Amino acid sequence: MPGFRRNLRTRRGVNVQLPSKIAGIVAICSILVIIICLIALGIKDAQKKQEIAKKQEEINQIIYNLFVDEDYENVEMLDIEFPNKVINIVSTGDILCEEGLLEAAYNEEKGTYEFANIFSDVKQYVQNADITLASLETNFVDGEEYSGRIQYNAPLTLLDSMKDMGIDIINTANNHSLDYGFRGIESTINNIHEAGLENVGTYKTQEDSSKILIKDVRGIKIAFLAYTYGITSDEKNLEEAPYALNLIQKEKIVSDIQKSKEQGAEFTFVLMHWGDVDSSVQNEEQKELADFLFENGADFILGTHPASIQPMEVRENSEGQNIFIAYSTGNFISSREYKNSNIEMILDIELTKDSKTGETKLTKVTYTPIYLLDRGKDTEQRYKLLDVKKEIERYENGNTENITEEEYEKLLQALIDIDKLIGKE
Repeated sequence: MPGFRRNLRTRRGVNVQLPSKIAGIVAICSILVIIICLIALGIKDAQKKQEIAKKQEEINQIIYNLFVDEDYENVEMLDIEFPNKVINIVSTGDILCEEGLLEAAYNEEKGTYEFANIFSDVKQYVQNADITLASLETNFVDGEEYSGRIQYNAPLTLLDSMKDMGIDIINTANNHSLDYGFRGIESTINNIHEAGLENVGTYKTQEDSSKILIKDVRGIKIAFLAYTYGITSDEKNLEEAPYALNLIQKEKIVSDIQKSKEQGAEFTFVLMHWGDVDSSVQNEEQKELADFLFENGADFILGTHPASIQPMEVRENSEGQNIFIAYSTGNFISSREYKNSNIEMILDIELTKDSKTGETKLTKVTYTPIYLLDRGKDTEQRYKLLDVKKEIERYENGNTENITEEEYEKLLQALIDIDKLIGKE
């Protein structure tokens, strides 16, 4: 029995001491594994941060320049005593108010239509310009139901949101201008003017139609002309008041350009509603008309109507002036789905008046890539204009509140696609 007990104690001693040693080894191994995992995670995290930093650097290095006159690149550094005058004109694409937008904007509790949220993230790029242009492809007709199909009629709260965003001049010459006949044009113009904004391309009287819209912007006189290829409503609507809408008629365009220069305009914008609505490239008629405008004194040709951005180019005229042609700036807000119609842009156009020669010329054209996000029917705040670059940076820095991973991927693709659409690639 004593031997047995001794053996038992020995066994018990072994049973107690052996797990203790193993536990120590296991603990050390566990610590080593944790350390290795932490190191691996640290390396992975560092690599991820490096990848994000690299992506951000690539995005930051993208220069959204469409044209830069190198002679005036450092214009702010020129003669301090006689500084050049520099102004900025900003332009958006087409503003439509289709059925999807109307439904999404309706606040059932208040019984009102609210559009301000759509523009809130991009307002900063518009409101500080010397002049902001917009192409309005709807009407504001009193006494008619709101409509976003066939006949376009929008709530005045859309106009309020446009004004709040900083829009100054509205191009009203488009294929929907006469959806409600001449009274529609009258009502739309009246509402625009009552909001304190100006319009070009449609008119209430013969006298108004013969006037050229010229704005004196800090000593630089700029003319704005607007024309459309035609209308989609009944052609009889044109017969009632043919002067009410500027159609693309070469004789009139040449006359208006000449008149603008005779009235002191130093720079003339020609706004053209033209092209194929579902195309991302200019058609032959657009090319021919662009040649015509270039040869007849247009200083900047700004196209709308196609739902997609189209190529842009710079030409030098016989006087050595650079003439910019934007075949289409695409839609700005819309709800019909065309290929690339969600890829938007805000153009920023810089004009410089030489203090010594008095010459006004185009010195820079840049753009901000914008994306119209559609979160789907019955979602809160369905439509939203997003600053593509800003949202990508936010997401890659870990802020995933604004957009999902799928939406992030769409924005990355939009950056690639916009360069192709513009013609930079």
